[in-house]
Amino acid sequence: TALAREQRSNTIAVATVVMDRALSLWGLFLVVAAVGSACWLFDLLSDAQLGFFQVVITASVVCVVVSVALWLAMGLCSHQSSARLSGKLARIPKIGGSLSQLWQVIWLYRYRPASVAAAILLTTLSNVCDILAFYGYSLCLWDGLSLPGLTEHFLLVPVGLVISGVPLFPGG
Repeated sequence: TALAREQRSNTIAVATVVMDRALSLWGLFLVVAAVGSACWLFDLLSDAQLGFFQVVITASVVCVVVSVALWLAMGLCSHQSSARLSGKLARIPKIGGSLSQLWQVIWLYRYRPASVAAAILLTTLSNVCDILAFYGYSLCLWDGLSLPGLTEHFLLVPVGLVISGVPLFPGG
């Protein structure tokens, strides 16, 4: 949002908020990819759970790898090619202006790697604290039934947080 203060357009300011939300969601994917891969690698998941968690872990790893590859590929684009793409996006009927400005915000973030790294670090720490809080709540409130362990919380809670972060779902 600090980047939004430097901009002249309200659409760019809104696009920076969208980008902040995307970085937060990406942080959730990163937590699931890292923790899930470690749990899968060190065989910390039961066979009964592994099927569902394999899908979640694989999807998270794919999202992280593809997004990092796209992010790195953006670094290969020149400012001229970025401006051409922005111009092409602007010509799309009805939503072109917004798409063009969203691209400009992504491009702006691409050339602020320290800001992006700090945002990802903060959102990842926040997400880990959220997961630990959910686990603590469940320890306090769970009565009688078998409690999902901390590993399961690190793989299930982010799924719920991603769903709640999508605008089409309740809480998004």
